[in-house]
Amino acid sequence: MLAILVLGLISVQAQVAWTAFNGIGYSVSSNATYWDNDNQGALKNFATGETLAARVTLTETNIVTYLSSSLDLSYAEGTDAHTRFMGSNWINPTFVQSYDDSSIPFEQVITFSNLNPNWTYEFFATSNRGGSAYVGDASRSTRFTIQGTSNTPGNAHSSGVEITGSSAVINSGYNSITGHVIGWDNIAPAADGTFTVSVASVYNPISDDYKAYSFQMFQINAVVPEPTTAATGLGLLALVAAGLRRRRHPKTHHL
Repeated sequence: MLAILVLGLISVQAQVAWTAFNGIGYSVSSNATYWDNDNQGALKNFATGETLAARVTLTETNIVTYLSSSLDLSYAEGTDAHTRFMGSNWINPTFVQSYDDSSIPFEQVITFSNLNPNWTYEFFATSNRGGSAYVGDASRSTRFTIQGTSNTPGNAHSSGVEITGSSAVINSGYNSITGHVIGWDNIAPAADGTFTVSVASVYNPISDDYKAYSFQMFQINAVVPEPTTAATGLGLLALVAAGLRRRRHPKTHHL
């Protein structure tokens, strides 16, 4: 009986406290934010529209944001990018963040702050120029790197994403068919409640340039840790032991 009760505690699952989306594009949902180009502000709980304490700050160099209505910047159905970012119809991806000067790399730093250091987080992002010619030697690659965490986050990237340590690379020039998503889970922020994701163009030696595209949209989830099974189990053991003691020493009634 005791073993059954203790093992039952293992089924407790961690809970997602909130999910927030941020995108570059026309606003489809007022529950998402659209910070870009050296902007900053509070994130929103996508489920409720509530403004969160969590904030994001974007600092950028050599990046411009422009409308690209001549190309389809969406993702094929069934891909990770479509499922995660377009399945809920929260954004119309018609803007792209691009290099300003292709002879030098662009850089962007996405900094999250006011996070709960006792929780863990999940981060997902993607990008797409929608240019079918930008494949093979003409690929335009973007590197995402997670930094400033108090642990080593888990990789949650799409299958086929190039991974090196804490960095991952996608072809942001043409991601329409593959729909690759960059992602990390089990992210423990620093003690001050921050972590960053840097985004940078990758040099292409064939075309001799740094042509690529920055993030188009991201998602961040806040995960409340599950209760400590060991501690809860000890408490249960104490209760059961107390019950056993009462059985061994029944009350004496005097007539």
